[in-house]
Amino acid sequence: MDESDAVFTISPKPFIAVLAPTGGDVFNAGDEIVIRWESAGIENVGMQYTTTNGLGSLSEPAFYNITGSTPNTGEYATSFSIPSNEYYIEIFDAGTSGSRNRSIGNFTISPQITKSITVLTPNGGEVLLAGEAHEIQWFSNGVENVNIEYSLNGGTTWTMVAAAEPSDGLFVWNINPNSNASDNCIVRISDVDNEAIKDISNGV
Repeated sequence: MDESDAVFTISPKPFIAVLAPTGGDVFNAGDEIVIRWESAGIENVGMQYTTTNGLGSLSEPAFYNITGSTPNTGEYATSFSIPSNEYYIEIFDAGTSGSRNRSIGNFTISPQITKSITVLTPNGGEVLLAGEAHEIQWFSNGVENVNIEYSLNGGTTWTMVAAAEPSDGLFVWNINPNSNASDNCIVRISDVDNEAIKDISNGV
């Protein structure tokens, strides 16, 4: 009998499978999106995406580059800005195997939502009685949860009325019967996720 003079290697056949995002997923422009995939026999991968289902035109390239080469960790965070329902991701071996795979189905990037909050009432001129229930009303766009606060001194200091309240536009405020009297009260409503998005009563 005879044996090999030296050892040799059997490696897995290189493959890539894109796991996410996938068909039917919907994201807002600018949202962080984590691309996920599984693979074998590949050291580094490159990525590209299409907004036109892979069909280019004179004004629109078929694909945009995400990265030419990144370590094959199985995850990569990015974001997209062009609204379209014809997105898909393509991941390929940045080496020499030629292996590549694309998202199953198309996902959607919706236009970026401009978040806003507008206090409707109390918005100036109301007289609220301690010990009674009064409605705080507001309008919001793109905001899920809000903090509701009031001030007795025109905004120098604030007291929490409700934290992480669903932004459905209405909260019934049961004012403490022992609350201090003031003619300089205002309400502030702010986005739980971004305190810079807020509105304050227009008047006391």
